[in-house]
Amino acid sequence: GYNVKKDRLWSLFLIATVIFMIVCGCRLIQIVLRYQEADRLYDDIEKEVFEPDIPAEDGKNQKDENDTGVKPTVDFHKLISINEDVVGWISIPELDLEYPITQGEDNEYYLHHAYNRETNFAGSIFMDYRNMEDFQDQNTILYGHNMLNGSMFGSLKHLDVNTRPKVIIYTPDSILEYEAVDSRIIGVSEAKYYQASFQEEEFLSVLQEICPEISKIEGERILTLSTCNGNSAQRRIMRCRLVRDSNG
Repeated sequence: GYNVKKDRLWSLFLIATVIFMIVCGCRLIQIVLRYQEADRLYDDIEKEVFEPDIPAEDGKNQKDENDTGVKPTVDFHKLISINEDVVGWISIPELDLEYPITQGEDNEYYLHHAYNRETNFAGSIFMDYRNMEDFQDQNTILYGHNMLNGSMFGSLKHLDVNTRPKVIIYTPDSILEYEAVDSRIIGVSEAKYYQASFQEEEFLSVLQEICPEISKIEGERILTLSTCNGNSAQRRIMRCRLVRDSNG
């Protein structure tokens, strides 16, 4: 009768609901495990190759010659033995952000591969393929995913450029110290923010946009950090001005 049919439909609904919840739960567990795997991978390599403190003979921490803080060391020999595409290491102390930097033949490969070339949904922090790997371009661009747990470049939105926080790049040959000075949301079609080099007047205009007090381009270089902004139409970028080069 009617009640039997109604009970049967209700039972089917309950079964479908339970199956849906199980599928969603399995999917959530899978996502959590993928995040944990990516975090563990990068935590392990940081412990292996990045040493922030170098004790001096008197037991005190050594400072570098330009007094930028504790002088770190990165074992690039080990990193490059793992993957010759590794070109540097990025450190943002205020965010506790530490990652190796790769550079591929395009801007797609390291969106889905870790620093060791393993397929990984967190990808890598990677340099634009058009840039020189020694960070000597007028504008060096680094990309990273906006991960929900704040890893990779997911924490950039929390960095206050008004305080000019440090962004430090280590390469096999130098330590580059930048100050983050400009943060903005842009459209994906705004290619001007992703140029590696500029004409003289054009570059001066770029520099004055991020630091109005700049009056000349000699010796100036910028670093652009780029990540997505939660939709396919926008990107979040952070532009940083070079303030110290250990080789210069």
